[in-house]
Amino acid sequence: NAMLMAIAVLTLLSACKKDEPNTNPEKVYPDYACLKVGNYWVYERFRVDTLGEATSLNKFDSCYVEKDTLIRGEIYAKLVKRHPHLSEVVFEYLRDSLHYIVNLDGKIKFSSEDFSTIFLTQASLGPHEDTLFVATVKMDDINQHTFVPAGEFTTMNYKTVYKINPKYTQFTEKVSNMKYAKDVGLVVETLPMYAAISTKDERWLVRYHVN
Repeated sequence: NAMLMAIAVLTLLSACKKDEPNTNPEKVYPDYACLKVGNYWVYERFRVDTLGEATSLNKFDSCYVEKDTLIRGEIYAKLVKRHPHLSEVVFEYLRDSLHYIVNLDGKIKFSSEDFSTIFLTQASLGPHEDTLFVATVKMDDINQHTFVPAGEFTTMNYKTVYKINPKYTQFTEKVSNMKYAKDVGLVVETLPMYAAISTKDERWLVRYHVN
């Protein structure tokens, strides 16, 4: 029905911008973004079931840092990658800010140290103010061992948990992952999901080059 269609695709939400902490500017933080020009990553798509079992979809996506660009007085890296559902190429602009990865809107996309802050809690409302789902964004899974085709990595997870209204689907909780490894970058990325389908598609790292 129309209401179910409204919650069919659960897109990954960005965290709201927060003030950077009063941190020693001399401190050097680990590099989880790896935003130097020329860096690239190749991912294979897998379909993951509710038990965590994964099946390859035999589809491959690439992502690379094309250039640095100055926007509103800040230097951002321009990433070029494939749209999750279309054949077209899309761009993303990111920068490092202390231990945060921040996008062009000033929204936090990752932190290697802030595991206490809930970056975002946001409800998606349908007609008549009916709640379709509530999404919560928080760092999780500190130093988790993650296995992908490129090997084993120690990752931290920028996790979005969706609590879905049981009126519209039996799958009342869905989890979206963005797992990063130090000096490697993004290792696992959950693609936008369907609320009424138990499985989810993810990009898993196959090979990469970082400067």
